[in-house]
Amino acid sequence: MTGVVNITYSSNSNNLIFHHNDPNTSVIARVSSNVFNNHKSRWNLSYNDSKMPNYGLTERNGIATHEIGHTIGLADLENSSNTNKLMFGTQARTVNFPQLADIEGAREGVK
Repeated sequence: MTGVVNITYSSNSNNLIFHHNDPNTSVIARVSSNVFNNHKSRWNLSYNDSKMPNYGLTERNGIATHEIGHTIGLADLENSSNTNKLMFGTQARTVNFPQLADIEGAREGVK
């Protein structure tokens, strides 16, 4: 979609995408990772099954793309001036597809 990274299946990857069910949290999805020499050496991405049905397909795709951004090293943007960027870190985000600034950030993140 962005031309920055390609995602393919590999049976020998240490990275995992899975789901969990926790209705007692506000967390929709999460990425955890191990870092070695300032680079992610492994990551896990998990979607909260109890929260995802609350969103339409477009929003779920936006959530998934946002979380994939974390797997390549992008952080949440927290300044309210960034609500129009996919990596804005709260549900107040106004976009569900990578914007030019997100693509530029991803290019920097994978250097």
